[in-house]
Amino acid sequence: YTTGLLYTNWSISPWIGMWVGVALSLAASLAIGLPSLRLRGHYFILITIAFAEILRYTALTWESLTGGGGGFSYAPTSWNNFTAFQFNIDKTPYYYIIFAMLLLNLYLVYKLKDSKWGYYFVAIREDEELATASGINVTKYKLLATALSAALTSIGGSFYMQFVLYIDPQMVLSLELMTKMMLPAALGGMGTVIGPVIGSFILIPLGEYIRVYFSQIQALHLIVYGLILGIVSISMPGGIIGRLSKTGISSRLSSRRLKKL
Repeated sequence: YTTGLLYTNWSISPWIGMWVGVALSLAASLAIGLPSLRLRGHYFILITIAFAEILRYTALTWESLTGGGGGFSYAPTSWNNFTAFQFNIDKTPYYYIIFAMLLLNLYLVYKLKDSKWGYYFVAIREDEELATASGINVTKYKLLATALSAALTSIGGSFYMQFVLYIDPQMVLSLELMTKMMLPAALGGMGTVIGPVIGSFILIPLGEYIRVYFSQIQALHLIVYGLILGIVSISMPGGIIGRLSKTGISSRLSSRRLKKL
């Protein structure tokens, strides 16, 4: 929303709007994080959903700014305009841009996982009381985790706006979207670097296939997503990566790689 509104109303470059959006997302993450630091697990998730619903209804009712439920279209002045983040009408360059963003994000998350921050994040996730007793500033690192997540998601949202050139509350602020964002991580393996990527490679093509070949059944892809979430939660709480680790496949693959080296 920030990127599109700044460019549409005040001709501010999306490259600048992207970072304004990051700043607003960080502010929103603090608005959620500070009051709910004492909440854990499902309660924190419920607070996050409630905040997203507040934003969605705000966007729906503030029609003069957001266009309400009808949203608004983004009209670039040129299809080959670097300043407007538009490179080609056939959208091919965006594939390479998003692929580069994926690789960069994977690298950053990988480095973060093996850093001091990463160890603190894992310690807090596993046992918050023990982490506090060990001298970890739990409040500080929970806020940092929330802020990092908000910043990365905001950059992805800015890119998405430039790609589809249209936005409405249902597209970016709905419970359906939050579920779609969480499902790949749940399926692939939460708390892992590559897990969400594996989950995405399975779920996104599956969802598109269902929408194309079973379009006569409304929201069938959401029903399938719900079934997958239920099955994964019961039978594979650690996701695909967790299951592979338990069966020892990961360790066998690692030993084979070492032998080849």
